Amino acid sequence: MLVEVNETNLNLLYDYLQKDKVRNIYFYSDISAFGLHSAFQKVWYLEENGVIRAAFLKYYENIMIYSQNQDYDRSYVDKLFVEYNIKNANMSYEDYVYLKDIFANSIVNICTMCTMDNISNTINSEKVVRAIPSDASKIIESISTIEEFASFASGSFDEKVAKREAGIRTDFQRTFFIEEKGKVISHASTSCMSTNASVVAGVFTLEGYRHKGYAKSVVGTLCNSLISDGKTPLLYFTNPIAGEMYHKLGFKDMDQWVIIHYIK
Repeated sequence: MLVEVNETNLNLLYDYLQKDKVRNIYFYSDISAFGLHSAFQKVWYLEENGVIRAAFLKYYENIMIYSQNQDYDRSYVDKLFVEYNIKNANMSYEDYVYLKDIFANSIVNICTMCTMDNISNTINSEKVVRAIPSDASKIIESISTIEEFASFASGSFDEKVAKREAGIRTDFQRTFFIEEKGKVISHASTSCMSTNASVVAGVFTLEGYRHKGYAKSVVGTLCNSLISDGKTPLLYFTNPIAGEMYHKLGFKDMDQWVIIHYIK
């Protein structure tokens, strides 16, 4: 039975997620930030014979799937994708293997998930700036030129700017960047944050400014900031060149993670 989470059963969900707190950061972060009654977010757990078997978080047209043992009725996932017009999904590699038939026609990206305890390299932060809300417009201008981010962006330019302004203001999207002549040329930010961890995302350096160590500087400065606040930096990568940089900074591989653009 699919059970919608509310204030009366939220602790049951948290007890289930507790085993993998870092892996389940999006559940903790998004519930804390947007609650259980927003128009764009819903949270469920799947209960069978009085035992929770899986958990699901829908955020707009994206869904997060988590199961400890991959022992649940897969037909519920099909129903959620159809009913809520899901376009993107995030899950562990184990959950992906369990649900693989559902994603036969989809675009599947298998990433490496890694975490950091301490910066292991000296970071040059001289040119790095921490963003304030008024920086949102120039940040979105540069992000809009990065092809790999296009499928995860929605809304008009003004809507994206407004979302980023709010994210910076609330610290949900803690952002560091390097600029040249008013243009953001290198960038890293958080995409979600819980009390003990945060996801590093949106890492880029514009063409013409690469191979100068800028990405290392913005990522390292952001991670130092998070670690100083007692939060474990977490990120996902597919590019081995980017992975080499992250490892040199002090990230260590934790698991495989799967990001799917769903095509029925």
